[in-house]
Amino acid sequence: MALDPLGYYNEAGDYTVTLDGNKYIINVASLETTDLKVVAINSYHELNKDSMAIRNNTIGFALLGTMCAVLSLLVFVQNFFKPLFHIIHSMKQVQDGDLSVQVEVRNQDEIGYLAKSFNKMIRRINRILDSNTKLVKEVYESKYLQKEAQYNNLCAQIKPHFLYNTLNTISLLIKCKDSEGAVQSIEKLSHFLRGIMNADKNITLSSELEIVDSYLGILKARYSDNLSYVIDVAPEFKNYRIPALTLQPLVENAIIHGCEIKRGKSEIHIYSSQEEDKLYLHIVDNGIGIEKEKLAQLNRELSQETSLDEDIEENTKTTENIGLINVNKRIKLKYGDSYGILLSNNLSVGTHVKLKLPLPSQKGSD
Repeated sequence: MALDPLGYYNEAGDYTVTLDGNKYIINVASLETTDLKVVAINSYHELNKDSMAIRNNTIGFALLGTMCAVLSLLVFVQNFFKPLFHIIHSMKQVQDGDLSVQVEVRNQDEIGYLAKSFNKMIRRINRILDSNTKLVKEVYESKYLQKEAQYNNLCAQIKPHFLYNTLNTISLLIKCKDSEGAVQSIEKLSHFLRGIMNADKNITLSSELEIVDSYLGILKARYSDNLSYVIDVAPEFKNYRIPALTLQPLVENAIIHGCEIKRGKSEIHIYSSQEEDKLYLHIVDNGIGIEKEKLAQLNRELSQETSLDEDIEENTKTTENIGLINVNKRIKLKYGDSYGILLSNNLSVGTHVKLKLPLPSQKGSD
């Protein structure tokens, strides 16, 4: 069945045809009384135009409704979880160290209960920290006062020990009819006593060396040419501040336990050296030295850490090494256990006392 030139089908019926890309519906009807046919041609697009518009509008309204629903849900979720997010943010602040944060309690629901619990926990942590801080402060102050008392006790032990030996020297000079030497020794003792008045304070290295010079001057008056000494400390260290009576007990120890019990001339050499941020003060004598086993034992005792709980009297109940031990303890108590005294020697040649001090933190300061 083909379309005739007039554009309609010869037989009655409904037909669909596509012309020039457009779809059409053709209705052909025959009139019974005549040979005429009625042909109706309708565009498929025109017939569906209204329904397509309705479809498109329906889809548009559906999408719009869906978007509104999603936005409403987002707003609802955000408002619902906002207090929870605020609690999480506050937790991060606490994690960073801020313990002053508090969360606002807006509702009496589960999130509100969580906020109350969080605030209660922060307040409890602050109370515990305050209590611990107060306890640590009390313990620190107690340890500090105990350390100061121990330090002052060590200083007090040095004064009578030295005075006994010095007065004994002057007494011997008087007995030997050396009045001039005795007078000079008394003058030097007077100078020395002015120095030991500050035994619990820091003085310059220059002032400490003057005390040492006064002490050796007193002894030289007794031993005359049998004692000689050289003080050769670098000028740049003269203003360095150290605890008073730090070097003098070490020099006294070298004289008593090294030079006095040997024959011949005694020599004392005092000098300084520097390694990086550390100052070393050296006291070298030409005495009899220290036996190897005893030297090792002394170095072990001197290298031990200083405890605030130990009994001072246990280590100082004999006067054999009181100056050496007390100076070492004073240095460790003041600067730390990494500083102090180290001994070395060559048997029958002499003893080398090396005093290690921290240079930068103490130079020019109390």
